[in-house]
Amino acid sequence: MDNLVHYLRTIEESDLRTVAANEDVYLRHNDHPLVREIEALATRIFIDENGNPRFEDMDTLWHTHGFFVFPGERDHSGWLTACIQTKKGIIVFG
Repeated sequence: MDNLVHYLRTIEESDLRTVAANEDVYLRHNDHPLVREIEALATRIFIDENGNPRFEDMDTLWHTHGFFVFPGERDHSGWLTACIQTKKGIIVFG
């Protein structure tokens, strides 16, 4: 989790434009070199080997480090993707 938090803070400190509170801007691989690494780390940390969300770890990221994780695309089975909100935009993983 430490690397993930470090990478998220690095993105927030980068020169990417800051997102207004009412904007949904999705960060992609070409927006910042760390986005792909964040996607991979978040998938390993927040999704177990059976594909289930690890809500305790998501809560830790939010309550301890200030990065909110929320569902992205969903179907009748549950979450298909998840998202991390940053000041620079939303990172989708899963």
